[in-house]
Amino acid sequence: MVERDLRFGAAGTLTRRAQWLTTSTVCRIYSVVDNVNQLGHTMNQQVDPDVADSLDGLIRAIHRAYRIRLDQRGLDLTPPEAQALRFLERNPGACLYHLVEETGRDKAQVTRTMRALEDKGMVVRERDPDDQRCHRLNLSEHGRETRAVIGEIRTGIEARLFADLGIRDQRRLGTLLQRCLASLQGDEEPARRAG
Repeated sequence: MVERDLRFGAAGTLTRRAQWLTTSTVCRIYSVVDNVNQLGHTMNQQVDPDVADSLDGLIRAIHRAYRIRLDQRGLDLTPPEAQALRFLERNPGACLYHLVEETGRDKAQVTRTMRALEDKGMVVRERDPDDQRCHRLNLSEHGRETRAVIGEIRTGIEARLFADLGIRDQRRLGTLLQRCLASLQGDEEPARRAG
């Protein structure tokens, strides 16, 4: 599993290890949005629906910002493709099932994503000599170049996203989101096994 602790740089922006906040866990945050009212009722707590709506709006705005900037740079990538490139950059030689575990998507979705990235010349798949069932996935040169551009886009989006939040507010937000994610962690495992 990829590290998920928050650390901040001198300028108050998220460091590379914490870059999961804006994209890698978008699917998990969607789970929080979808389940927040149900959890509140289950736990006899009051839940402010405006918070879930705000979180949903933020997720959509982040996706929109990425889409616009990817299009401006001429990159024909879906969010899952960009996420897969980031994962493979951090985990060279990973197998398909590693990506399934990381993203929470089913194997068929991840397979389609990887085929699309192969067709675009961004990913190279090689059979593992020790395990014939596993194909090792690596970024091609084109994939690494594309990943660098995505990193620039991400840095710009994060700078705008957190511009009005001081370091304390950023840390508090990170802590609260971690708590929300942790409350649903157990819900993900049965769904993955069933899929």
